[in-house]
Amino acid sequence: PLRVGYQANCGSCWAWGASAAYEANYFLRNGYEPDVAEQHPLSCTSRDMWKWATNSCETGGMHTSAMDWMVQKDRLAAEKQLPYKGVTGKCKNWNPKGAYGADAWDYVDPINFLFPSVRKIKKALCEHGVVASGVYATDSFKAYIGGVFTNDTGWKHSNHIVNIIGWDDKKGAWLIKNSWGAWGDNGFMWIKYGAN
Repeated sequence: PLRVGYQANCGSCWAWGASAAYEANYFLRNGYEPDVAEQHPLSCTSRDMWKWATNSCETGGMHTSAMDWMVQKDRLAAEKQLPYKGVTGKCKNWNPKGAYGADAWDYVDPINFLFPSVRKIKKALCEHGVVASGVYATDSFKAYIGGVFTNDTGWKHSNHIVNIIGWDDKKGAWLIKNSWGAWGDNGFMWIKYGAN
């Protein structure tokens, strides 16, 4: 789950975030870390469950759509079977040998799903591994190179999906993994609880 991806010039953070959460949970349950194909949900999740947003490189998408698709289709390919291309691509009715299945997913807090408490996020990390999370990627977020990111726009919407992989109470911050390659601190960032 600590492998940093590179989504290239494709708005596929939602596919990377869902896939990383799946890989971490799979590792906790099975003792083996798969390398699943982010390209698979990118090509096959054309609309979210409410049919109001198209998931693609051009428009971005919803990580919840990718998770719904993983559960419904129960056939997430391995990266070596379907390498990432960084384009939306066409979905094939494809059920390869060695594909990975998913049983269920849920929000950290189904009642307060947009803004779960720090305590509930920590609990989810301990029980399920990596958590997919929305952030608001401002220019200062994009320019991050190290330390604890503390900027908070107050904007309560997200435009990017990352993964929370740990925390440090002394820093008052989450450790997040991004899908922008070597961005930040080799693909990682410390971000203050609640910032952006």
